[in-house]
Amino acid sequence: MNTFFIFALSFTILGCCLGDEEMEKKKEKDVSLYKCLACNNDTHDAYGKCVQLKPSRTVVHLEDCCKKVEPRDDPEKRAKDWEFYCENPVYVEKLIDCLLDEEYLKSLTEEELSGMEQFEDCAEGIREKYCKDD
Repeated sequence: MNTFFIFALSFTILGCCLGDEEMEKKKEKDVSLYKCLACNNDTHDAYGKCVQLKPSRTVVHLEDCCKKVEPRDDPEKRAKDWEFYCENPVYVEKLIDCLLDEEYLKSLTEEELSGMEQFEDCAEGIREKYCKDD
């Protein structure tokens, strides 16, 4: 599995139930985490382990969002290139907007939501360990 699905965390899956203000705070938190992940080489292996907890449909949604918002032609390189996202954080924000599509979030099953909660818990551990300034 690709080690760089940094935008997967931004599936604030539970966010579909949040109000606009709470959703905006969650989005800001996710953007901050992904910028930290992209710019910190020490996080990549740990994050790859978290990604394995994600339901497969959320990975497909991520790939679709990458194709929509990112200018490069090679989707496989796109998914692995931490440095690109570190240097181009505007794409982090665009991907998170795509990932947080309300219609998509509402379509997730209980099982997928549970998998995303496990993934988010794992990613939060990375934030606590490596992104203390956020």
